[in-house]
Parts: sequence; structure tokens; C-alpha cells
Amino acid sequence: SMGTLVAPMGVTVDSFVGVLNITNVNELKIDKKEVERIFTIPVSYFAKFKPSEYFVRLEVHTQKRSEDGKTIDMFPVKKLKLPNRYTKPWKGREHKILVYETNEETVWGITAELVYEFCKLINQ
Repeated sequence: SMGTLVAPMGVTVDSFVGVLNITNVNELKIDKKEVERIFTIPVSYFAKFKPSEYFVRLEVHTQKRSEDGKTIDMFPVKKLKLPNRYTKPWKGREHKILVYETNEETVWGITAELVYEFCKLINQ
């Protein structure tokens, strides 16, 4: 196990590394509801090239819209008699997103984080 990655949106990913004893990715039985497609990139690529770093700013929202357009208070600012400014989104923190751009595919987000951490482990 490589441990647990906790993404800023609260998603947790328990990651494991394994070795596939296959000669072609077409030998894999993939659940098409879970996986759109498969591609391979040698680990040596990730060990050789550093990912680009980009940033997004996460915001805190106390309300959301239902499918029928109604406002839903997730955090009842008015009921709690908090200052009105908390009914509007407020700044959260910046979140770094790693991106590996290859000729084959762009690897980014949680996948890039996992690849980056794996490369750090094997280079120790």
C-alpha cells in the first residue's frame, strides 16, 4: 500500500502498486462503467520529467441549488444569526494541481498526485 491520499474535496483514495503479468493491455477485463479507456506510459517517463504545477482557488459556499432551482441552505447562516457576508461564497485556500503532459495523454489531478508520490518512493 502507498497509503491514503485525501483530496481537498474530501475524497480519499487508498492506493496500491501491483505488477501485471500480461503482454498487452487488451488482456485486461475492464468494467466499461468504471473505466473509459486504458493507456500506458512507462514509469521511467515520470521519473525523468517533473510535473507542471497549476493552482485553483477553492471557495466555501453555504448554499446550493436543487435540480428544480430552489436554494438549499447547507449552513444556516441566518438561522444562526451570523453576519450576512457568510451567505455569499468566501475565499478558501489555493489548491495545487499536478499535471504531466505526454504525447499519449495528459495525466493530472489525483492520478498525477499518486504517480508523483510513487516516483518519490521508488527514488528513495
